[in-house]
Amino acid sequence: MSSLNLAARAGRWSANNWKKAFFGWLVLAVLALVVGMAAGHKQIADSETASGEAATAQRILEQAGFKAPATESVLIQSKDATVNDAKLRSPVVGVVAALSGRSDVINLHNPLLTKNGGGQISADGHSVLVQFDVRGDMDKAKDKVQPIMDAVAGVQKAYPGVRIEEFGMASANHVLAQTVGKDFKKAEKLTLPITLLILLFAFGALVAAGLPCSWRSPRSSPRLASTRSSRTSSRATSRRRSR
Repeated sequence: MSSLNLAARAGRWSANNWKKAFFGWLVLAVLALVVGMAAGHKQIADSETASGEAATAQRILEQAGFKAPATESVLIQSKDATVNDAKLRSPVVGVVAALSGRSDVINLHNPLLTKNGGGQISADGHSVLVQFDVRGDMDKAKDKVQPIMDAVAGVQKAYPGVRIEEFGMASANHVLAQTVGKDFKKAEKLTLPITLLILLFAFGALVAAGLPCSWRSPRSSPRLASTRSSRTSSRATSRRRSR
């Protein structure tokens, strides 16, 4: 016993006291999970991920308590019409009208009312960009953007000959969260039965391997039987010689 190393002694103790080992590790895992959930996690600030003057500016904004809202953009594009044509101007007006009446939309910029489009009209006039902010915290904007996306999609249905698409951090996080949620549901449906089958086969193999060990008694052990038979034969031989 003393010649065994720590791993071997631990393995032997676990084999002889499997209930204590199993439930002990189970309690330890549960405690580690509870402690980890209670401790929580710390999210680093944007200034900690930046460097140089950008980090300095971001740190000043964080110390001042300014929170930048989530900015969204709507692209209205036509291959054959320009911003001077009604085919492209009407969808732009429709997007502005659909968003201007919403309480969760702020800082809406209409490029048709800005001199030279405010940099939101392409040089060829075939693309127009309508920008706005989602009211509230940037991190919570993904939970509010779905009605805005529905309003933009409604304008797209009204003008099928023009390309109208919304993009931004809030809409991207919203779509990404939905995609990840769907993927997790598919993974649960596919991986859970496979995992159960693997565990079933693995557990069955362990039980099958453990049955001979559990049924073997000291009297029926081959090693003990061979040892006893050799001892018996040696004793008989010695007795014959003595006679």
